[in-house]
This record gives sequence, C-alpha cells and structure tokens, in this order.
Amino acid sequence: MKTIHKNLAIMGLASAFAPFAHSEALQNAFVDDAKLSLQTRFAALTREFEDAPQNDRDIAAAGFRLKYETGTIAQRVKFVTSLYHVEELFSSGREANDLLPLNPQGEQEDRFTKFGEAYVELTPFDGFKAKIGRQTNRSLLKSSSGQRSIPDTFQGISAEYKIGDVKLYSQWYNKWSRRFDEDFISFSTDIAGSKIDHIWINGISYKKNKLAIDFEVLDSANYLQKTGLRASYYWQLAENQRFTTRGGVFTSKDSGSLFVVGAEAGELDDEDVREVGERSSNDGLGAFIQGIWQINNWKLTTAYSQFEDSWIEDNYSGDHGSNPFPTRSIVFPDFANTNEKAYMAGVEYNWKKFVPGLTTAFNYSKGTDIENSEDASLGEGEENYRELFIKYKPNWAKGLAFQWRIHDYRGKKTGNVDGVKGDDRDHRIFIDYTYKF
Repeated sequence: MKTIHKNLAIMGLASAFAPFAHSEALQNAFVDDAKLSLQTRFAALTREFEDAPQNDRDIAAAGFRLKYETGTIAQRVKFVTSLYHVEELFSSGREANDLLPLNPQGEQEDRFTKFGEAYVELTPFDGFKAKIGRQTNRSLLKSSSGQRSIPDTFQGISAEYKIGDVKLYSQWYNKWSRRFDEDFISFSTDIAGSKIDHIWINGISYKKNKLAIDFEVLDSANYLQKTGLRASYYWQLAENQRFTTRGGVFTSKDSGSLFVVGAEAGELDDEDVREVGERSSNDGLGAFIQGIWQINNWKLTTAYSQFEDSWIEDNYSGDHGSNPFPTRSIVFPDFANTNEKAYMAGVEYNWKKFVPGLTTAFNYSKGTDIENSEDASLGEGEENYRELFIKYKPNWAKGLAFQWRIHDYRGKKTGNVDGVKGDDRDHRIFIDYTYKF
C-alpha cells in the first residue's frame, strides 16, 4: 500500500516534467527512482519585550515542505523541487512578520504557498556538483535560517568541487525568498529603493582526521565584503572523552556606494554623527577561541570573542546570519558590537541512559565594554543572555523531533548603542516530522 501511495504521489508531481519523459530511462528517473518526502513543522513563538510591551506577541503556524527529487538521468542530471505551505494556527498581540508576511496595510496574512526549491543538479564529472535555480544555502557566512516554519531560499547558481580532503565552492545569487514570505525579491539595504545586484560567496574547506579548516569570502555587490577563517582540532583523551578547540577570525568592510548612513540601521551608530544617505564606513574585525570538553554524556563549552569596530552580521536587509561566533545569541541579538568582549559558558547533557533521544543544554553569554560605533563618548553598554534548550528525538517515532528554546536577554546602555537591545524573553517551540514515501 505504501508503494502504491508513493507511486501515485510521484506521478502527480512528475507530470510537470511529462514532456521530457519519452524514453524508458527518463521514465525510470522521473518515477521509479524518484524520491518524495513530506516535512511538517509546528512552530510557536512567544516574545515579551519588557521595555516595550506593546510589541509583545504570540503566534503559531504549521509549515509543510513536499519535496520531489528525480533519479539521476544519464548519471549526470537531476531535478529537485519543494512545494512550501505555511498556515497560521493562532496569533495575538502585535502583528509582525515572524512566521507569516504582513500585507501592504500592515496586517498579517493567514497563509502562503510557494515553490521554495526548484533547481537542476548537474554532476558532469566526478567530484563536481552544481545547482541552478531556487535552493537553500549553507556556508560559513550565509545559511538558510532554521528558526521559522520554513527556511530562506535563494535564486542563482552554486557549485562545489571535491578533490581529496579539499572542497572548493562558489555560490552566486540574485534573489531570495524570506522564511516568512511567498515572493522572491532582490537583495537590498535598509535604505528604501536600494538594490544589491547579487551576493557572491567563494570558499575552501579542508578536513582530514582531527583537523578542519574553512575560509570564505562573501561579497554583497557594491555594499559589503566579509571574510572568515575558522579552524578546529580535537584530541581523543579516552574512550568516552574528547576535547575540541576552535578558533576563528572574521572581517566586515564597506564595499561601495550602497554603504551609506542608514543602510545598516540596526547595528551601526553612524546616524549619530552624519545624515542618512551620506557615505559611511565599516572596518569590522572579530576573533574567537572556543573549548569543548565531552565526557561520557556531558558536554562543557567555554568561549571568548573580541571585536574592533562592529562586525556586521547582516549581509543585506532582512538577513539574520550566519553568525559564526560561539558567544552569539541564536535568537537575539548579535553580540558583535564595537569593542565588545563576549564570554560564553554552556553545559549539555544527553539523557540517553534514562530517556533515549532527550538532550538538554544551558548557555550563558555576557558582552562588556561595548561602545558607540562612531564615537565612544556617545554611548556605551553591556548585554547578556541565558538560554535553556531542550531537544527530543524519540526512538519510538522515526522522523519526529521536538525543540524548545527558552531565551532571556538583558541589555543595559547609556547614550546610544544600536547593537544593544531592550530586555526580551523569547520562547520557541518546533515539532518536526518527516515522512518518506
């Protein structure tokens, strides 16, 4: 019965490619060897702003991702598409584009549907793979978000080539679709009417035995350029003990006429000394070191990051990552301000002896010595957060996963520092289920 349902569903999606499927080989690729999966996510967000209670809100939505993937045609070509749908379950408080978009009148939509992924995958020779079309992305400086009902997707071309222990990769995108929206739009800055023509990512990764090294350059055309270098190495201390050390250096720098006052409204304080629209500058530098000690079912983590000038997390307006610093907050905010020194400590426990599949973690991070990014005399501050993270993947229900993140952020400042925010409590619950036909 399961095989019958799979074939019927695949044949329905494959009908879109029917004009191409004339030979037996194509029939095998589009139907017999095709894969179909359904990923569902229940997402619930609760946000409480102590200094601005008018912004408090609760929302829950159901997200669906129906993914169809053909078999390989002539061992070189594959077609992949994913149909996304997000449906509101309930909401209260301030309307915002957390899980669903706002319409031009500022009212939250109830639902949306889109083809988030639609790409051709090419493997013309061994070790090389390219994707052309709409796709998710994961790299050192730019990754599709996993903190909503569905991920961000990007339109463009990506390619990678593996040779031994080295991987070279390049990604070029000219549009994206946000995790809460149905449309594919151009990249832009926070200045209305601006347009970033494309983002281009180039990188190299090396991984062999206990050593891993990643280097990446990201260019938001005529706006911002970023670089990142990260390395890690681990020692196996005993059968159930491992110590891993990681370190990294990252830069951000203005890169053209689009980088003006107001273009990065949430992190820079340039509006304190110049008019919106005037040319601005950034020369951000951040470095971190991290230690992770795993012993039996415990994982203990400590990390330290330090910054000169503001390291800009957003590669364009609406972006929220990726932030490679272990001291950062996954939820809110960046912990990458001018002169900031950030400290992090965390403990994680795997309850597999008592409840297989259950993991809990507690993290604390504190940022000090923060200054106004244009003039230290105009503002200073500090920030911290506490976070409890619960993950559960029951062994009695294959494909089911539960996450609950409880986050408490506190910011304190005198004068103006854009990167230090108001006090915020945040609850995020995700229940995921994947079914493969």
